[in-house]
Amino acid sequence: MKCAKCDGEMKKVTIRGVEIDRCNKCGGIFLDKGEMESIDQSDIGTLFDRGAYSRRNPAMDEVPATCPHCHRAMMTLKAAGGVNIDWCEQCEGIFLDRGELAALDLFQDQG
Repeated sequence: MKCAKCDGEMKKVTIRGVEIDRCNKCGGIFLDKGEMESIDQSDIGTLFDRGAYSRRNPAMDEVPATCPHCHRAMMTLKAAGGVNIDWCEQCEGIFLDRGELAALDLFQDQG
């Protein structure tokens, strides 16, 4: 599967029984419908997002995302803490740029 933003190759990563797709090139993460809830419940967002080494790159928010499953343009939505996420209206998949999952995870820990 190709990355929603940089066209790099997405690889499956499994941590504590939760599987996601992560781009080896830009570090973006694609979550199928329901995977965000599994990550939230397991409190493992920073593990998927390369832990403390993740750095958000706001410039990536300007890159349009194409759903790796449906090949449709994804919508940009504002999430907790002002984090922009890309969402597919068709399959309800979510694409997060590198550092965004960790930022969401940290915001939830503070709330």
